Amino acid sequence: MCVSGVQRVLIFGLVVVLLFTGMMGAVSAEAVKINNSYIEIAVRTDSRIGTFTIGTTGGDPSNPNDDNAVLLYGHPDPWSSYLTVRIDGVDYYTKDGGMDQYVTESPHVVGDSIVTKFKIGDIEITQTLKIIQSSTTGKKDTVEMEIKLRNTGNSAHSVGARILFDTMLGSNDGAPFYIPFVGSVTTEREFSSGNMPEYWQAFDSLSNPSVISQGTLKGSGITTPDKFIIGYWGDIYDFTWEYTVDTSQSITGDSAAAVYWEPASLSPGNERILRTYYGLGRVEVASGDLTVGITAPSTVSSTAGEFTLTAYIQNTGNVVAENVSAKVILPNGLYLTSGETSEKNLGNLSPGNQSSVSWLIGIANNASGNLTIQVVVNGSNVNPTEASFIISVISVTVSSDVMRTLPQWVEPDSIFNVTLTSTASAIGMQITETIPAGFTFINYSASGANSVTFQQNGNQLTFTVTDIAADGFTVIYILQAPSDEGVYSFTGTFEALGQDVAMIGGDTVLEVTTGETVPDNVDDTLEQLVSKY
Repeated sequence: MCVSGVQRVLIFGLVVVLLFTGMMGAVSAEAVKINNSYIEIAVRTDSRIGTFTIGTTGGDPSNPNDDNAVLLYGHPDPWSSYLTVRIDGVDYYTKDGGMDQYVTESPHVVGDSIVTKFKIGDIEITQTLKIIQSSTTGKKDTVEMEIKLRNTGNSAHSVGARILFDTMLGSNDGAPFYIPFVGSVTTEREFSSGNMPEYWQAFDSLSNPSVISQGTLKGSGITTPDKFIIGYWGDIYDFTWEYTVDTSQSITGDSAAAVYWEPASLSPGNERILRTYYGLGRVEVASGDLTVGITAPSTVSSTAGEFTLTAYIQNTGNVVAENVSAKVILPNGLYLTSGETSEKNLGNLSPGNQSSVSWLIGIANNASGNLTIQVVVNGSNVNPTEASFIISVISVTVSSDVMRTLPQWVEPDSIFNVTLTSTASAIGMQITETIPAGFTFINYSASGANSVTFQQNGNQLTFTVTDIAADGFTVIYILQAPSDEGVYSFTGTFEALGQDVAMIGGDTVLEVTTGETVPDNVDDTLEQLVSKY
């Protein structure tokens, strides 16, 4: 058959159209979605079941640039952000449909959550993505991703999980990450439990950001990961677990973040709950020759102990800013933790360049209300810029209804007991202890109550006590001390049925040291802490 030139063009055009529409059909995913006026979650239901994306709806009300913006690549068509579960050394993952055959409940909406369930052998896996209120912005613009691993069998199994986030900011697929006490990260980097940052943020411009995103790795309700990797998505996507970072590999073309909880033994009938947060961030910006942005939690509890404050500084002027420094000014109720200095030097800053500084801020037990933090940034040849940030401290009173008893001191790596004693008259009570980073929970025992249930979420231990005896109860939990010597602080709260939350009384400070006598600096540290309150 003879085909004319015009016919060839028509046939070619038809083929292109068919191929294009076929490709569009291939990438368009069926997904279940939930949203509010700030944020939206989508979880895939047709194949690659459980892969997910996140985007904004209205975003930050004060930022018109972040409406209907992408926070994870592909939104609202999920495929490139996924879950890996490692069971007895074998990896199972939601990418490429790897866990489709194990689905027991397809993604479905439950309130403000999308729930997906799988079962692999004895291990029941529940993935829940839930819209929650952010401690940074104070708005419901953050997604809590929870992985619950439950052993339904009769023998122990080794189980762990990894979540890979294919991060994106609007149309920017490779915005740099900003890490407290580290600064800008533009190449691959790994963090372990010993140097785990409290959070990470990403934005494309300090003075006029299109979107500010934040992943939170430590804090109340979060299971602090064992490992956190910032990587190049094109490489780390292909590796479902093990990945060796290349510190020379740029991430600014296509960035990703991976959160790891290493495998641990899970006894029959027990469950392991793992949580991390991702959503919108908050940076309060003050303009000048040196533009300053401050980020910190918008709300903290007086029992939190401490939080991280970060100031971003960008030279938006026309000359090199010389001898740049940043000074934090704290109100009553907040203080610099041990080793911190109020003023930090950044050196010279060229036009357009950016730097950052962070402080670890302590919270006094008697702190309450809205407190204003100020950061003043100055240079020897530029005008100073002053930025402020209001943080709300929720006061929790210390009560003698539950008392904590700690040893005076313990050896590094030693095993010891912490005792919680209550003589309060109550039908039921929930106790939440926050153990210091580096300590390992081993076991617990209880007396004086007919029922005690326990749940561990990172460094938070929760004991729910019911049917309490008339003369009270005792909970003893066993810890292993870290290898590093130092002074460590314990905090905790309890809530009796029908009563307000209160802080656990008694001992709060423990010295980890080598020797047979109590070091003098234990008393010094206690005196310093008492003087703050």
